[in-house]
Amino acid sequence: MLRTLAAALLITATLAPATSLASRPRVVVDREPTDTAADGLPAVSADGRTVALAEGDSDPSGAAWLSVRFLRVRDGAVVLDVPITATDENGKARRVSTEHGRTPWARARFVNAELTRGGYRPLRALQRTEDERRWVGGGLRARYDARNGRLVVLGARGALATRLPRQRVSCGMELERPDEVVVRPAEVLAVHADPATGVALLTYGLRYASCMCSDDVSHQLVRLSR
Repeated sequence: MLRTLAAALLITATLAPATSLASRPRVVVDREPTDTAADGLPAVSADGRTVALAEGDSDPSGAAWLSVRFLRVRDGAVVLDVPITATDENGKARRVSTEHGRTPWARARFVNAELTRGGYRPLRALQRTEDERRWVGGGLRARYDARNGRLVVLGARGALATRLPRQRVSCGMELERPDEVVVRPAEVLAVHADPATGVALLTYGLRYASCMCSDDVSHQLVRLSR
């Protein structure tokens, strides 16, 4: 499981819609670093062992960054982390210390070469149904029981069941005292999966938290089994 912080991004990471499975995952950096797109991500490697996803953050001043991480499906470990862009509050590029290239364009080329070498293809985004506890798409179904944090995914390759940890809220209208901490069930934000390999990427956090300090988002990688 990987924890990361998500906020309103000045840099856009475009997730692959369910209708674009034929698109090639890639990072595109335009003339300005703020005009950066991560197309077709999250994506899974041809052998189903690794998932690549774009992650970004921005702070109240407007400074922002975008990176691409490659995660091992077996245990969620980060096997490669490439920062693509970082901008200050004025949208100007900040220097990034990395061995994967001196410029955003060089780092994007490095990531794109990795995506091509691994035969990555976009994960399918399952669509949330009207009752907000179920997702469907590509022959896959998912349902979530917030009472016990149990998420189940069903597909042709088998099924999986996992539990999402409860989330801590330390600010906002949920609290009666400034020093209080409330624990709430996680909200499932997105379910991505690959029907061919049975790999699923679960994104969860506190979608309905009433304060910006509770916008933690986590990812969990799982695989369907018979």
